[in-house]
Parts: sequence; C-alpha cells; structure tokens
Amino acid sequence: MKKVLLSCLVSFGLLLLNTSAMAHGGGGIETDQCVVNIGNYRMHFSAYQPETSGGEELCWDLPMTGSTILVFDLVDRILRDRPVEVRIVEEQKTAAGPSNYNPIVERPVQKYPKGTIELDTDFTKAGEYTAVVILGGDQPMVFKAPLRVGLQGEQTVQWIASIAGGALILGLIFWYSRRGGKEAKAS
Repeated sequence: MKKVLLSCLVSFGLLLLNTSAMAHGGGGIETDQCVVNIGNYRMHFSAYQPETSGGEELCWDLPMTGSTILVFDLVDRILRDRPVEVRIVEEQKTAAGPSNYNPIVERPVQKYPKGTIELDTDFTKAGEYTAVVILGGDQPMVFKAPLRVGLQGEQTVQWIASIAGGALILGLIFWYSRRGGKEAKAS
C-alpha cells in the first residue's frame, strides 16, 4: 500500500509542475500552444510582463495587467514578404446594438523582413481582448485570437480546488490503508 501511496504522491507532484516548455506544449513547434496557423502558415505568439513575471514567456493568458511586450513571430519565411497589420482590440458591448472595438495598440501595415513584430502596451484593466493579425497580399487573411489579461484569479480558484481535491483523495487513501491494516491485525 505504501507503493500505491508513493505513486499517487509522485503523480500529484508531477501535475503541479509548471515549466515554460509545458506551458507551450513541450516537444517543439508542432505542439507549441503559442503557435497558430494563419491559413497554411504559422505564427508564434509570446508575451512578456517584465514587471510582474520577469522574463517568463507567456502565451494567450496573461496573469496581470500592466506593462506588456507582445511578440508575433512570422515562422514561415514567405510571410516576411507580405504586408502585415497587427492590432490588439477590446470589445465594448453596447446595449443599443453591435459592439464597438476599442484599439489598445496597433502596428500599421508594413513588411517585416526579419519576421518579428513587437508591440509594447500597458493593459490598464483586466479583461478579454482580441489579437488581430491581417496578412495582406494577393489573398488577404485575417487571424483573430482571444487574449485574456488579469483573469487568472479564476484559474487560481480552479487550481486550489484541484489541489484540495487531490489532497482529499490522498488523505482517504492513507486513512483507508491505515484502517485496513488495523482491521487485519484485529482479526
């Protein structure tokens, strides 16, 4: 029973491990969760919040508001010859009708021969935003992705609930193994 308890503890510990490689899917660009497809092409997205998370590379879920560096890397070389426009917008829903989109930061249409587009911004409030990438050329393409900022409090509650549930299961396993051992000795 000690082996079962030990394997449960090791498995639970592995669930709590959080590395940058795991956050990006691990295993290279094919499984990286921050790599997205725009048509047949690939783009890698990274975000950095140096004031709150140092040099940690983040993806589409940013833990805090504040100063943020957003980096869009055009993986496929063919994209570097196309004009690209990038903007981050906040949707403002109106009671009267369609939503308005408030641009937070934008980079005008231009070519990026080195393949890297960097935007510096300051998210002043928590919320859901949208990253919009428009590839110009003969066949224009538009890519939109949700960007969550400062909403990790919701995830923290989920993590605490997961940890508490895991601890409860481990406690029950331990209690049952101790109880079963005492009943066997009493017989």
